[in-house]
Amino acid sequence: RIRRLSLRKLRRVSMCMGDNAVGGKPRRLPAAQRSEQLLDGAEEQFKAKGYDRTSIEDIARTAGVSGSIVHQHHGSKEGVDFACMARATCSPRGVCDRAAAAMTSDVVWPRCIRYGRRHTGVILGALLAASGCSSAGGGTARPPTSRLPSPVSPTTVHRAPMVPLTVAAAPSARVTQPAQPTSGPGSSDVPFHDLRVSSGGIGADAWYVFEPITPKPRSAPLAVVMHGYYEFSGYDSMYELIRHTVLSGSIVIYPRWQTAVATPCPGPFNIEPCHASATNGIRGALRFLRADKRRVQPEIDRTSYFGFSFGGIVTADLANRWQHFGLPEPRAIFLDDPHDGGLTAAIEPAVDRSLAGIPSSVLLVCHVGAQGVIADPTMHNGSCNAIFPKLVSVPAAGKNLVLTEPDGHGTPGLSSKHGVCAGGRGQANAYDWNFCWKVWDALRSAAYNQSADRRFALGNTPQLRNNGVWSDGTPIVPLKVQDAAPIRP
Repeated sequence: RIRRLSLRKLRRVSMCMGDNAVGGKPRRLPAAQRSEQLLDGAEEQFKAKGYDRTSIEDIARTAGVSGSIVHQHHGSKEGVDFACMARATCSPRGVCDRAAAAMTSDVVWPRCIRYGRRHTGVILGALLAASGCSSAGGGTARPPTSRLPSPVSPTTVHRAPMVPLTVAAAPSARVTQPAQPTSGPGSSDVPFHDLRVSSGGIGADAWYVFEPITPKPRSAPLAVVMHGYYEFSGYDSMYELIRHTVLSGSIVIYPRWQTAVATPCPGPFNIEPCHASATNGIRGALRFLRADKRRVQPEIDRTSYFGFSFGGIVTADLANRWQHFGLPEPRAIFLDDPHDGGLTAAIEPAVDRSLAGIPSSVLLVCHVGAQGVIADPTMHNGSCNAIFPKLVSVPAAGKNLVLTEPDGHGTPGLSSKHGVCAGGRGQANAYDWNFCWKVWDALRSAAYNQSADRRFALGNTPQLRNNGVWSDGTPIVPLKVQDAAPIRP
């Protein structure tokens, strides 16, 4: 009886204070206020867990409501995400009518559902720019407000103890993923144990620099890593790849190149501003390193480029026009499911019409996931299938077209959805070390040293195809390798 009375009192107090009822139904809020509450909760969860790992239930729990309330206001997780992006991109009066109508059309919205969050962002940004939204009238893209520390700001040392990475533990009866190898490309056998992170620049021209330390080398090869669409700050989306690359002995430059959905470029409709921002970020980071001889100095003649998704498109174009942009000559290039958003009838129109400017000496791998871009029936010839035929300057022996397949034999399963190599902090899995890092390490080693590691990156070799084995000895689905497009699951 005392417990029941206490709960009743708590409910009454909660109602009087305006909070959700304890143990009862949430109080009724005006629709606009409830929607804002849901979007606040969604943004909190997206930031903490990432879009793919956030569920409707997570959003509802954070907002203190039931999942049905989320569905009632926004229909689905994709609808919540669209509303979040619209709120971030537009003035309080909302998205332009034309952009909103186009976004929810039978043509565009299904692509958002198929491509997921990153490409929904591309579509929204492009439609906002194309619809001519005006400030205070119908929602204009906000100017970039993020300002990273200047090059003279103190830097932070991130400790990265090197132990072989493993996936989450599971009962012995379960089949689990293999642990990170202890030797060879992609392994935990690396020469450095810590990394130093510095940042500088402003807005879309900002950059991060990651240097290997402990022991600190005098100089090191350079790796430029490009994130995909929709990472407006930080470097979480590519954290694990960056960490491994640095501890393996390279400096990593991570250009910001984007601060909002349509800033500085509205997707594929005009990619040149993103080219300019990425270039400014790379060159600004190089100036920072060269200005202080106490820093690890970049070995410019040993420079490689890694690009994911829209960043893969930017990477291909910069590598093609490296002389025009005044960038280091590429020696090795890894394109991970490159894609410009699929917003037009053309296939990957943001890629330069000719990629003949990529040096013939480059070693290059282009990867697609069976569940990624080409899984969309309208994009079978997109991503690497569109880019590979343009690589006319690179001989067949110097390039590979590869495909990962999903494998659910064990727990957790391995996905080949968009972002196979984009591992956030603590999210690396067997496809990272047995495919992404292995190929990336071997590609750079072969380009710089003409080493025997080449067999792990190029040619249809057993070493390249092998993705390891599950804990019960069953091989993980091997890589599919071709020297010409198209590649199909």
